[in-house]
Amino acid sequence: MSQLDRSPEEHLYERIATILDEARARVERTVNTAMVHAYWLIGREIIEVEQGGKERALAPASIGSTCGGQWDPVRVAWGVGKGS
Repeated sequence: MSQLDRSPEEHLYERIATILDEARARVERTVNTAMVHAYWLIGREIIEVEQGGKERALAPASIGSTCGGQWDPVRVAWGVGKGS
């Protein structure tokens, strides 16, 4: 079927589908950007606490033992971590 054979309704449906696809893509990019920003802020907070004014942070293996059970409120609130 050529472009000329299509009804106005078919053109309408195609345009609506295109609009929705473009909107969905914009939402995905926006959410991805917001999540990257949130993770960056979380990392910055962790680094500030872990470094405690020092030039370098603890080794990654020791960070978990330092934080220990302090992550439990985050796990409960967001449903992440152990048993998720």
